[in-house]
Amino acid sequence: MKIIEITSPNDERIIDYKSMKDNLIDSLGNSIFVAEGEKVVLKLLKYNLKIVSVFAKRSFYSEHFNCFENFHSTNLFTANDELLKNIIGFKMHTGVMAIAHKPEMSDINQLSDTIVCLNGIVDSENIGSIVRNCVAFGVDSLIYDKTTSSPYMRRAVRVSLGTIFTMKIYQSFSLINDLNFLKRNNYKIICAEITPNAKSIYNYHFHSKKIIIFGSEANGINKEILDMSDDIIYIPINEKIESLNVASSSAIFLSRIFI
Repeated sequence: MKIIEITSPNDERIIDYKSMKDNLIDSLGNSIFVAEGEKVVLKLLKYNLKIVSVFAKRSFYSEHFNCFENFHSTNLFTANDELLKNIIGFKMHTGVMAIAHKPEMSDINQLSDTIVCLNGIVDSENIGSIVRNCVAFGVDSLIYDKTTSSPYMRRAVRVSLGTIFTMKIYQSFSLINDLNFLKRNNYKIICAEITPNAKSIYNYHFHSKKIIIFGSEANGINKEILDMSDDIIYIPINEKIESLNVASSSAIFLSRIFI
Protein backbone atom coordinates (compact mmCIF):
# COMPACT_ATOMS: atom_id res chain seq x y z
CA MET A 1 0.00 0.00 0.00
CA LYS A 2 1.65 3.21 -1.23
CA ILE A 3 0.72 6.34 0.71
CA ILE A 4 1.60 9.72 -0.80
CA GLU A 5 2.60 12.51 1.57
CA ILE A 6 1.08 15.93 0.77
CA THR A 7 3.17 18.84 2.01
CA SER A 8 1.44 21.86 0.43
CA PRO A 9 -2.21 22.96 0.56
CA ASN A 10 -1.80 24.08 -3.06
CA ASP A 11 -0.90 20.61 -4.33
CA GLU A 12 -3.12 20.10 -7.41
CA ARG A 13 -3.68 16.45 -6.55
CA ILE A 14 -5.86 17.39 -3.59
CA ILE A 15 -7.50 20.54 -4.97
CA ASP A 16 -10.99 18.98 -5.09
CA TYR A 17 -10.90 18.32 -1.35
CA LYS A 18 -11.13 22.08 -0.82
CA SER A 19 -14.36 22.45 -2.76
CA MET A 20 -17.84 22.55 -1.26
CA LYS A 21 -19.51 22.51 -4.72
CA ASP A 22 -21.60 19.76 -6.22
CA ASN A 23 -20.51 19.93 -9.85
CA LEU A 24 -17.03 18.48 -9.41
CA ILE A 25 -15.53 16.83 -12.50
CA ASP A 26 -12.31 14.83 -12.67
CA SER A 27 -9.70 15.08 -15.45
CA LEU A 28 -11.57 12.47 -17.55
CA GLY A 29 -14.91 14.26 -17.29
CA ASN A 30 -16.45 12.00 -14.65
CA SER A 31 -18.80 13.50 -12.05
CA ILE A 32 -17.31 13.05 -8.60
CA PHE A 33 -18.22 13.85 -5.01
CA VAL A 34 -16.42 14.28 -1.69
CA ALA A 35 -17.12 12.09 1.32
CA GLU A 36 -15.81 13.23 4.68
CA GLY A 37 -15.62 11.66 8.10
CA GLU A 38 -14.26 8.29 9.15
CA LYS A 39 -17.65 6.53 9.38
CA VAL A 40 -18.75 7.85 5.99
CA VAL A 41 -15.53 6.88 4.22
CA LEU A 42 -15.57 3.39 5.75
CA LYS A 43 -19.09 2.91 4.39
CA LEU A 44 -17.99 4.20 1.00
CA LEU A 45 -15.21 1.61 0.88
CA LYS A 46 -17.79 -1.17 1.22
CA TYR A 47 -19.93 -0.20 -1.77
CA ASN A 48 -19.43 -0.73 -5.45
CA LEU A 49 -18.41 2.83 -6.28
CA LYS A 50 -15.20 3.80 -8.01
CA ILE A 51 -13.03 5.63 -5.49
CA VAL A 52 -10.62 8.13 -7.02
CA SER A 53 -8.59 8.93 -3.92
CA VAL A 54 -8.51 8.92 -0.14
CA PHE A 55 -7.00 11.72 1.92
CA ALA A 56 -6.54 10.77 5.55
CA LYS A 57 -4.26 10.87 8.53
CA ARG A 58 -1.72 8.04 8.47
CA SER A 59 -3.25 6.26 11.46
CA PHE A 60 -6.47 5.68 9.47
CA TYR A 61 -4.59 3.59 6.91
CA SER A 62 -2.89 1.62 9.65
CA GLU A 63 -6.12 0.89 11.51
CA HIS A 64 -8.01 -0.14 8.36
CA PHE A 65 -5.24 -1.69 6.31
CA ASN A 66 -7.46 -4.55 5.09
CA CYS A 67 -9.86 -2.10 3.45
CA PHE A 68 -7.20 -1.01 0.97
CA GLU A 69 -5.83 -4.34 -0.20
CA ASN A 70 -7.62 -4.16 -3.55
CA PHE A 71 -7.33 -0.40 -4.15
CA HIS A 72 -4.34 -0.55 -6.47
CA SER A 73 -5.51 2.25 -8.80
CA THR A 74 -6.65 4.58 -6.00
CA ASN A 75 -4.45 7.43 -4.83
CA LEU A 76 -3.92 7.30 -1.08
CA PHE A 77 -2.87 10.68 0.30
CA THR A 78 -1.89 11.79 3.78
CA ALA A 79 -0.67 14.94 5.51
CA ASN A 80 -0.05 16.21 9.01
CA ASP A 81 -3.01 17.34 11.12
CA GLU A 82 -2.36 21.04 10.62
CA LEU A 83 -2.31 20.74 6.86
CA LEU A 84 -5.48 18.63 6.84
CA LYS A 85 -7.30 21.35 8.81
CA ASN A 86 -5.90 24.03 6.52
CA ILE A 87 -7.06 22.31 3.35
CA ILE A 88 -10.75 22.04 4.22
CA GLY A 89 -10.98 25.37 6.03
CA PHE A 90 -12.33 24.23 9.37
CA LYS A 91 -11.38 21.91 12.20
CA MET A 92 -11.66 18.33 11.05
CA HIS A 93 -12.43 15.89 13.83
CA THR A 94 -11.62 12.59 12.10
CA GLY A 95 -9.05 13.55 9.48
CA VAL A 96 -10.54 11.30 6.79
CA MET A 97 -11.92 12.16 3.33
CA ALA A 98 -12.38 10.42 0.00
CA ILE A 99 -13.41 11.28 -3.56
CA ALA A 100 -15.52 8.86 -5.62
CA HIS A 101 -17.43 8.79 -8.88
CA LYS A 102 -21.09 9.63 -8.52
CA PRO A 103 -23.19 6.53 -9.18
CA GLU A 104 -25.51 6.54 -12.17
CA MET A 105 -29.00 7.77 -11.37
CA SER A 106 -31.66 5.10 -11.06
CA ASP A 107 -34.40 4.90 -13.67
CA ILE A 108 -37.81 5.99 -12.40
CA ASN A 109 -39.08 2.48 -13.15
CA GLN A 110 -36.53 1.03 -10.74
CA LEU A 111 -37.87 2.91 -7.73
CA SER A 112 -39.64 1.04 -4.94
CA ASP A 113 -43.27 1.18 -3.83
CA THR A 114 -42.51 3.92 -1.29
CA ILE A 115 -40.69 6.98 -2.61
CA VAL A 116 -39.66 10.20 -0.88
CA CYS A 117 -39.58 13.29 -3.10
CA LEU A 118 -37.86 16.60 -2.37
CA ASN A 119 -39.27 19.80 -3.90
CA GLY A 120 -37.17 22.95 -3.65
CA ILE A 121 -35.11 21.96 -0.59
CA VAL A 122 -31.70 23.62 -0.77
CA ASP A 123 -30.27 23.10 2.71
CA SER A 124 -27.77 20.24 2.43
CA GLU A 125 -27.99 19.33 6.11
CA ASN A 126 -31.75 18.86 5.82
CA ILE A 127 -31.26 16.72 2.73
CA GLY A 128 -28.64 14.57 4.46
CA SER A 129 -30.93 14.15 7.48
CA ILE A 130 -33.89 13.18 5.30
CA VAL A 131 -31.77 10.56 3.51
CA ARG A 132 -30.69 9.14 6.86
CA ASN A 133 -34.33 9.10 8.02
CA CYS A 134 -35.35 7.27 4.85
CA VAL A 135 -32.89 4.46 5.48
CA ALA A 136 -33.77 4.34 9.18
CA PHE A 137 -37.42 3.70 8.32
CA GLY A 138 -36.95 1.32 5.42
CA VAL A 139 -37.32 3.67 2.44
CA ASP A 140 -34.71 3.19 -0.30
CA SER A 141 -35.97 5.44 -3.12
CA LEU A 142 -35.54 9.21 -3.44
CA ILE A 143 -36.54 11.72 -6.10
CA TYR A 144 -35.19 15.25 -6.03
CA ASP A 145 -36.20 17.97 -8.46
CA LYS A 146 -34.08 20.53 -10.27
CA THR A 147 -34.74 23.16 -7.56
CA THR A 148 -33.35 20.87 -4.83
CA SER A 149 -29.67 20.60 -3.91
CA SER A 150 -27.98 17.35 -4.80
CA PRO A 151 -27.90 14.66 -2.10
CA TYR A 152 -24.26 14.19 -3.15
CA MET A 153 -23.27 17.61 -1.88
CA ARG A 154 -20.42 17.04 0.54
CA ARG A 155 -22.37 18.27 3.59
CA ALA A 156 -25.41 16.16 2.67
CA VAL A 157 -23.26 13.03 2.31
CA ARG A 158 -21.66 13.71 5.69
CA VAL A 159 -24.95 14.32 7.51
CA SER A 160 -26.47 11.22 5.92
CA LEU A 161 -23.62 9.23 7.52
CA GLY A 162 -23.07 7.56 4.17
CA THR A 163 -26.59 6.11 4.00
CA ILE A 164 -26.91 7.83 0.61
CA PHE A 165 -24.80 4.97 -0.82
CA THR A 166 -27.67 2.52 -0.19
CA MET A 167 -30.39 4.60 -1.88
CA LYS A 168 -31.94 4.54 -5.33
CA ILE A 169 -31.68 8.16 -6.48
CA TYR A 170 -33.58 9.75 -9.35
CA GLN A 171 -33.22 13.40 -10.37
CA SER A 172 -36.37 14.85 -11.92
CA PHE A 173 -36.09 17.67 -14.43
CA SER A 174 -39.88 17.79 -14.89
CA LEU A 175 -41.45 16.84 -11.58
CA ILE A 176 -45.07 17.33 -12.71
CA ASN A 177 -44.55 14.97 -15.64
CA ASP A 178 -42.84 12.40 -13.44
CA LEU A 179 -45.57 12.58 -10.82
CA ASN A 180 -48.22 12.08 -13.47
CA PHE A 181 -46.30 9.05 -14.72
CA LEU A 182 -46.23 7.62 -11.21
CA LYS A 183 -49.96 8.28 -10.77
CA ARG A 184 -50.64 6.31 -13.94
CA ASN A 185 -48.67 3.49 -12.33
CA ASN A 186 -50.91 3.43 -9.25
CA TYR A 187 -48.81 5.57 -6.91
CA LYS A 188 -50.66 7.87 -4.52
CA ILE A 189 -49.20 11.38 -4.46
CA ILE A 190 -49.04 12.58 -0.85
CA CYS A 191 -47.88 16.06 0.12
CA ALA A 192 -46.56 16.84 3.58
CA GLU A 193 -48.00 20.33 4.01
CA ILE A 194 -50.26 22.43 6.25
CA THR A 195 -53.37 23.56 4.38
CA PRO A 196 -57.00 24.14 5.43
CA ASN A 197 -58.06 20.78 3.97
CA ALA A 198 -55.05 18.76 5.10
CA LYS A 199 -55.64 15.47 6.94
CA SER A 200 -53.93 14.54 10.20
CA ILE A 201 -51.19 11.99 9.77
CA TYR A 202 -52.51 10.15 12.81
CA ASN A 203 -55.82 9.34 11.07
CA TYR A 204 -54.34 8.48 7.70
CA HIS A 205 -53.93 5.06 6.09
CA PHE A 206 -51.05 4.96 3.61
CA HIS A 207 -51.54 3.24 0.26
CA SER A 208 -49.13 0.44 -0.62
CA LYS A 209 -47.67 2.47 -3.51
CA LYS A 210 -46.97 6.06 -2.57
CA ILE A 211 -44.70 9.02 -3.07
CA ILE A 212 -44.39 11.44 -0.16
CA ILE A 213 -43.37 14.97 -1.09
CA PHE A 214 -41.56 17.39 1.21
CA GLY A 215 -41.04 21.05 0.33
CA SER A 216 -38.78 23.82 1.53
CA GLU A 217 -39.43 25.47 4.88
CA ALA A 218 -39.48 28.91 3.27
CA ASN A 219 -41.88 28.24 0.39
CA GLY A 220 -43.48 24.85 1.01
CA ILE A 221 -44.52 22.57 -1.82
CA ASN A 222 -45.29 24.15 -5.19
CA LYS A 223 -49.01 24.90 -5.65
CA GLU A 224 -49.16 22.97 -8.91
CA ILE A 225 -47.98 19.86 -7.08
CA LEU A 226 -50.41 20.42 -4.22
CA ASP A 227 -53.27 20.74 -6.73
CA MET A 228 -52.46 17.40 -8.39
CA SER A 229 -51.83 15.45 -5.19
CA ASP A 230 -54.14 12.70 -3.98
CA ASP A 231 -53.86 13.75 -0.34
CA ILE A 232 -52.28 16.50 1.75
CA ILE A 233 -51.17 15.40 5.20
CA TYR A 234 -50.05 17.45 8.19
CA ILE A 235 -48.57 16.76 11.63
CA PRO A 236 -50.65 18.25 14.48
CA ILE A 237 -48.39 20.36 16.71
CA ASN A 238 -48.69 22.87 19.52
CA GLU A 239 -50.15 26.17 18.28
CA LYS A 240 -47.17 28.01 19.77
CA ILE A 241 -45.01 26.53 17.00
CA GLU A 242 -45.74 27.45 13.38
CA SER A 243 -44.04 24.44 11.80
CA LEU A 244 -41.40 21.75 12.22
CA ASN A 245 -38.06 21.51 10.49
CA VAL A 246 -38.52 19.54 7.27
CA ALA A 247 -36.05 16.85 8.33
CA SER A 248 -37.89 16.41 11.64
CA SER A 249 -41.19 16.21 9.78
CA SER A 250 -39.81 13.53 7.48
CA ALA A 251 -38.81 11.39 10.46
CA ILE A 252 -42.36 11.52 11.85
CA PHE A 253 -43.95 10.74 8.48
CA LEU A 254 -41.61 7.85 7.74
CA SER A 255 -41.97 6.39 11.23
CA ARG A 256 -45.73 6.09 10.60
CA ILE A 257 -45.04 4.10 7.44
CA PHE A 258 -42.47 1.90 9.16
CA ILE A 259 -44.97 0.93 11.86
